Amino acid sequence: MGKPGVLSARGYQRLLRELRAILDAGRQQAEQRVNETRVQTYWELGRRVLAEKLSERAGYGDGLAADLALDLGLSRPVMFRILAFARAHPRRPKPGLGWSQHVDLLAVKSDDARAFYEARALAEGWTGRQLQDAIRVGAFALVSGEEETPEGGASRAKLKRPAETTHVYAVEVTRVIDGDTVVLEIDLGFDVIRRQKMRLAGVNTEPASTEAGRTAARFVRKRLASAETMAVKTVRKEDVHGRYVGHLFYSTTPATVDATFREGKHLNAELITRGLGSKA
Repeated sequence: MGKPGVLSARGYQRLLRELRAILDAGRQQAEQRVNETRVQTYWELGRRVLAEKLSERAGYGDGLAADLALDLGLSRPVMFRILAFARAHPRRPKPGLGWSQHVDLLAVKSDDARAFYEARALAEGWTGRQLQDAIRVGAFALVSGEEETPEGGASRAKLKRPAETTHVYAVEVTRVIDGDTVVLEIDLGFDVIRRQKMRLAGVNTEPASTEAGRTAARFVRKRLASAETMAVKTVRKEDVHGRYVGHLFYSTTPATVDATFREGKHLNAELITRGLGSKA
């Protein structure tokens, strides 16, 4: 055996990094096991109560659930969630999602939508925040084509539709960069076409690197793919990044530019009312 060595300062820092990585990995695995055990335990609790079929004879939502929560040392909200979770999963849930993620899924009323979010979260390893973002922006509706009423839809902020007809042009969208930025070919008249990057006025979407940002961009592509006519009203020639700023309108049936501007769908406003972006 060789003589014991003395760690240099650099060697100590390398050892410390490696030990921290081992410790962090162990803690993460332990937390994941605890989370999965909690999910499976709560499912078994809920299924056992549901097996009594008491909902038909006694309102356990009012009395029995509260009594069970008290005697089991659980809060009433947790007990109600356990029962809702068990009703939503007639079969044992697949491991991989934590309890807080399953609670978020319980807020999704459609069985098909809930199954979609759960499958995507498992397949892509979504964090809790990524799952919340996907539910918030209505990713299921964008993929399936089914309309979902956004949570709190009646109270969402709205973007005012411009009425002034100056600076309105026919356009073609050649590229969607992200949820709030597109590349246009603007028909300026007299056979003059200008290619220009444009930022949608009054709306901010999440960065394209996030799930919410990708969902917003998919929404824009899907909407514009159905457009027969598109029009833009510019409100500012250039922002600090050299982009035009404007409102984009589209019609799914052939229409004049003026009719598209006045009566077509307002893409900027749609992003906000559907929860895909916030007011800028």
